[in-house]
Amino acid sequence: MRRPILFALVLLLSQLVSAQKLYPLRVLDDSIAFQITTQNGKLELRTPTATEVFNSKKDFPTLIALRLEGSDLVLEYQPQKTADILSYDITLRLQLADGQTINPLAYELSNVEQAGGTSRLVWLDAVEYLPDFSAGYSLHVRRSLMGAVNCEGRRPTFSLKKQLPHYAAGSVGLVLVGLGQVYRDQRDTYYSDYQKNWADGLPVPDDKNNKQKTAVEKNRNASICTWTGLAILGVDALLFVWRGQKIKKKQRVYDKFCGTSTSFNLRPVLMPGAGLGLGISCSW
Repeated sequence: MRRPILFALVLLLSQLVSAQKLYPLRVLDDSIAFQITTQNGKLELRTPTATEVFNSKKDFPTLIALRLEGSDLVLEYQPQKTADILSYDITLRLQLADGQTINPLAYELSNVEQAGGTSRLVWLDAVEYLPDFSAGYSLHVRRSLMGAVNCEGRRPTFSLKKQLPHYAAGSVGLVLVGLGQVYRDQRDTYYSDYQKNWADGLPVPDDKNNKQKTAVEKNRNASICTWTGLAILGVDALLFVWRGQKIKKKQRVYDKFCGTSTSFNLRPVLMPGAGLGLGISCSW
């Protein structure tokens, strides 16, 4: 009995803890022109004001300022509140005066949260990539809104394949509850036989044929099977509802960012008593 229980639970858990891949739902690009100057022996960054170079858009983090701190290039931004299944990804790319582009290495980027709710994306030692301070440069900033839905794929659904682990676990739970009832009926039968033998004054049987002892064992088995089955059914029901709610959230995100399309098709239909006609079928 242990093997089917473990199999159902492992199958269910493997479906739940599978890694979730994120996809870009929307992308917003900015190109910020700047120059490096020296002022009182310190490096400074000259760029138009934030309102001139940064685009603001709903659902995306708001870019606040670009500045230079020592040899580090710092981009300050304000995160936005989103649904749990959404996240942000900000990537930087530096364009030199000759058109060459440089992408920061992973260890050169540092994302730091600040008091007040703002954050800073720091490109460590970015000045080392700028050979000529008199030249003009551009920083390309891409803000990607990431989600667990693929706009190039189908709309998320709670398909039969995703429901099968729940049905498997639920079946195991029902079998255990039913087996508990079988043990309970056997317990009642053995205990009734024990009372009848005791009333008839029969001698006490040995351990192998002791109906009272057997009734106690059947009662213990009935409790184990019943409560284990009910526990599996309860957990499975909660996980089923939880997964259904998660897929509904993904559907709302898909409808918002990916859109839904409706197509209409005309096809000939044989209509009884009216000959050949046209039928309309639509799909979403």
